[in-house]
Amino acid sequence: MKRLLWPSLLATVMLAALALSGCGGGGDGGAPPVVATGTISGRVVQADAVASGIANAEVTLVTTGSAGLGTAQALTTRTDSQGNYTLTGVPVGQQTIMASRSSDAVYRSQTVPGVPVAANRTTRLNIALLRQDQPEPTSVRLSPASVTVDLNGQAKFSGVVDDGSGTPTYVIVGDIGSISPNGLFTGTQVGKGQLKAYAGSASATAEIEVVGPRPPEVSSLLLSPTEFASGGGTLTITAAINDGDGIASAVAEIYAPAQDVTRLDMTLAAGNAKDGTYRVSFDVPANSNVPDSGGVQAPMKYSIRVVATDGSGATGTSEFVDLTVAGVRPPPPPI
Repeated sequence: MKRLLWPSLLATVMLAALALSGCGGGGDGGAPPVVATGTISGRVVQADAVASGIANAEVTLVTTGSAGLGTAQALTTRTDSQGNYTLTGVPVGQQTIMASRSSDAVYRSQTVPGVPVAANRTTRLNIALLRQDQPEPTSVRLSPASVTVDLNGQAKFSGVVDDGSGTPTYVIVGDIGSISPNGLFTGTQVGKGQLKAYAGSASATAEIEVVGPRPPEVSSLLLSPTEFASGGGTLTITAAINDGDGIASAVAEIYAPAQDVTRLDMTLAAGNAKDGTYRVSFDVPANSNVPDSGGVQAPMKYSIRVVATDGSGATGTSEFVDLTVAGVRPPPPPI
């Protein structure tokens, strides 16, 4: 009886092993592997008027990188009345997206390769469609060719399609920031990446580097006027300032001849807190120098600079610019 027990026990073990291998997901009957996915979201806009969205455009995942979907699972969606769309469940990797408006013959379709998709992240992609009545583009010019911006800073790119038919489609390669349909880049993470511009089958590339926060830059300081008659007058101080963190304050420091310092808060006159023009006025007093024994009054000289502080507390200072208040000379003696 003991000799009959071993074959029965061996058969039981083999059946259990087969059952386990069939349930583990590695065999033909197992569950398919889990595919990591992300989301692509943005607007489909008119290339010749990027503020205007295109409704009812079809946005489709054309390729799926290394992690594929079956044909029956091909991803597609349509834009709303403002041109907005969201494509979910996109496999991770470099993907190709196509936007088209098949319901009419007004717009060309646009294929956008190399769209980066990360797991559980949303990639922003705005797609510009060229009009059908424009010739097929053969080149795109993108400027500047390279930029370096602060973290949270911005840079404006100009993409020109060879026939002037509109603005290209922009794609940021590298997890460094985002770009608007009209080419305004905002750096959101330190690192290096590229801007790709597409119009039809034509393309161009620019290099982008986002660096850590830097002190504000006072790129220019202008005084108007730079000289006054002895009676003084009203001075206008204007400074161009930029910084990725945004300017928290701009102060004009006016050093009088006796080293007395007047500090005036400047206000934003044009642009924005990251790249703007600041201005303030100052009433320059009359020349107070005591005339010498010959009745000659020496001119008074002021030195003026601007100190800018950004959102992180870092400061940047301009060079000094001089202001002169003329003196008085006695009239010449009569002949």
